[in-house]
Amino acid sequence: MVVGILFDRAVPTSGGTASLLTTISKELYSREAKENALQFVVCYYGNGHCFREIRNGYTHYDLTAARKRYFWKNVWKSFICLIKNSRSQTHSGDRHFSNASVLDCLANEEQIDAYWFTSAILEKVSKPYIFTIWDLGHRTLPMLPEVSDCINAWKIRENTYQSMIAHASYIITANQTGKKEILDNYSVSGDKIRIVDFPLASLVYEKEEKPRIELADEYFMYPAQFWSHKNHIRILEALDVLKKKYNKRPVVYFIGSDAGNLKFIQKRTKELELEDQVVFLGFIKNSELVYIYKHAKGMVYASLMGPNNMPPYEAVYFGCPVIISRIPGHKEQMGDAAFFFDPYNAEELAEQMFCVLEKAEYTKGILINSQILKSRISENNYVKDVASVFNELRSQIQTYKRV
Repeated sequence: MVVGILFDRAVPTSGGTASLLTTISKELYSREAKENALQFVVCYYGNGHCFREIRNGYTHYDLTAARKRYFWKNVWKSFICLIKNSRSQTHSGDRHFSNASVLDCLANEEQIDAYWFTSAILEKVSKPYIFTIWDLGHRTLPMLPEVSDCINAWKIRENTYQSMIAHASYIITANQTGKKEILDNYSVSGDKIRIVDFPLASLVYEKEEKPRIELADEYFMYPAQFWSHKNHIRILEALDVLKKKYNKRPVVYFIGSDAGNLKFIQKRTKELELEDQVVFLGFIKNSELVYIYKHAKGMVYASLMGPNNMPPYEAVYFGCPVIISRIPGHKEQMGDAAFFFDPYNAEELAEQMFCVLEKAEYTKGILINSQILKSRISENNYVKDVASVFNELRSQIQTYKRV
């Protein structure tokens, strides 16, 4: 069975998107994946210069080039049909040529049996496919600018999910909370949904490198782009509480690129007089991020959006205590391996940060549980688990073709 894996455009500074897609890519190129009974090919959105090439043992198809290729092929076929029809004075030409999707054309020409959408990509396709859903933030947090600021932002997201969920053979989500969100928001059978936990990010296997700046003796860290749903503001407010109520002034390193909310967070940092405690590192190398994880007092993960996220797993792997927002997905993801706080309550977050700073026994039990969680997630293999879903799909496809 030949499976085309679709990768959306992602750059390293795009945060979790790039991290997960990079991890999937590295799993795909591993020896274990290459020995899988399925035959994978890679489909991506490139510069349009090369339609097909072999890299890392896999055939890669540039969908930008493929779109051009099939457009002109279909125009030519339609033109030939038009000439034939005009000569025979009939009107039964193969009009479907001009309407065929790039994925269907590619599948027909390259013998691809099914597709895996690794993220929320909108493409017309009649071939069987598995669709991956990371979050439904536009539904759960529609008031936030990143999902509604642009006139069509919400509609574009909604159209993608409505279209792709309806026709998907199976849907992949990371946990039961994600499954519940899908069922609560869309008319789809629960039998179509499969749970595949996030993998450990590939960065956990990189060597550490000390950052160029001198790190504080006591610090927390938060690796997240500056979206409003990442809730950096609550960390600032918690630092203000720590300073006034507990007389504690830990440093927090914000690690991530601007996604529209950076200026607001910088402004609030000045207004709360926290310039000596908040450091904006921007986008840094993975090796430096590893070092910061290993030497931090803890990671504060304040995100409002789930149902789960990759950085908490990274922190667990490096033995960094996790203080995380109490949303249903995070509770399911982390279990007893993290400290939880109400993401809208700065006092509660400040109390958790104070306990991590001052009470060593407070973190001992959490770190023991973290080691148990680490053992479990270290066995995660995202590509292998998704491949097992394709094996289910294969049995269904075999009712009408040999795969």
